[in-house]
This record gives sequence, C-alpha cells and structure tokens, in this order.
Amino acid sequence: MNGRVGGAFVEFNNHLEVHNHCFRLSDNATAYAAELLAIKGATEYAILNSLPNVNIISDSRSVLLAMENVNNIDTEIRNIKKWIQDYPGSIKLHWVKVHVGHSGNERADELAKAATLRTDVDHMVTFDTQVIKKLLKKKKILVEWQYKWSNSTKGREVFSLLPEVRETRTLGNFFLNQLYTGRGTFAVYQARFFGKHTTCQCGHPQEDRSHVACDCPLWNDTRKNIFPKTTKMQL
Repeated sequence: MNGRVGGAFVEFNNHLEVHNHCFRLSDNATAYAAELLAIKGATEYAILNSLPNVNIISDSRSVLLAMENVNNIDTEIRNIKKWIQDYPGSIKLHWVKVHVGHSGNERADELAKAATLRTDVDHMVTFDTQVIKKLLKKKKILVEWQYKWSNSTKGREVFSLLPEVRETRTLGNFFLNQLYTGRGTFAVYQARFFGKHTTCQCGHPQEDRSHVACDCPLWNDTRKNIFPKTTKMQL
C-alpha cells in the first residue's frame, strides 16, 4: 500500500477477537514475505501460549503451497514446519479465498494496511544471492519481452490498447478480450474466414470492434455497464 508493506495475524476464539499483532516490513518486501511472516508469527504465538487446537487461515495460496512442498529449502518455511511437527498440540493451515467476507481474514487485512502507516520498520527483508539473481533474470526477461512487443509488426491494434507488457493478468473476461483483440464474433472478423457478410444487426455496414465498442445502439446498455465513466472519445 503506497509503496509500503505490512502484515498481521489475529486470534479469534468463539468468533471473538482476543489478540492481534501487526507489523511493517521494509519497502523492498513482497506480499509473499508479509504473508509468510504472519503465518510464522501466528505459529509462534500459538506455541508460546500453548493453544491446544489451532487453525491458521491465510489467503496466500503461494505461501501455503510452499509450505506443502517437501523439497522447499527456504529456512523460514522449514522452521515453521518443524515447529508445527514438534508441537504437542494441533496446528493446521487452511486457505481461504481473498475478499469473500471471512471476518478473520478481513480483520488481518485491515491491520496489515494500518501497519504500513507506521514510521518505524519492524522487519528488514534481505535477499540472498540466489534471490537477487532470480530478480535480475526476471527483469531481463521483461525488458526483452517489452522490446519484442514494441517492435513487432503483429498485433498492433492490441498494442495501441496495451503498449506495456505486464506480469499481471489484464482481463479474464471473454467478451472484453474480444474487444481488445478484435477477434471473435464480430461480423468483419467472421467474414474474413467464413465468407459471412460484414453488416451489423443494427444496419451499420461494418460490424467491427470499434463499431461495437463506440457506436452500435444495440450495445448501449452493455457499454454503460462496462465503461460507466468512460467517454466515447476515450473509447
């Protein structure tokens, strides 16, 4: 949040909050590091307080998968796993989908955001040589990918909308993806491959993505729902 990273864990007993702890990490930390530290903190807290039956719930699938991986050599993960294995009580890890209204998870997220407002950093995150090499390799791949995308002669319509490459998924919506690529059920695109006419059902002679996205009266309501604050000029 605002270039800062925070983490937190909360103890609930019979749906009542009985304890919480939040912390700020150094700005170079990742969300993964914050989630891992939160799980570590919750585990330590459970052990120090001899809690008999503990369910640690996290929305970080990546951390939980790393915990599950028997070949993972990360020191923090190995320590947490050993603590859980050696603990005479029961400590179980569970995954919950983010932002689905789980009160404990939402509360921890709220505290983690509040922790980013702290002046002092509670945990300094350092990278070992292997992590640094991995980050540099990743950066090199992104630079090469951007160069190829910027200088390619293909997909220029998509490039006009998405000029910068990103690791994050842009859209997962089937219909919006057709608008981005210009491929799909548009009459102009269908005519290229199947010999169909290019006329839109509204009567316009060319049903292409620009017509559907900006002008077609049949799509007015859909357009307002998808682009509520976007003007026709921006489209």
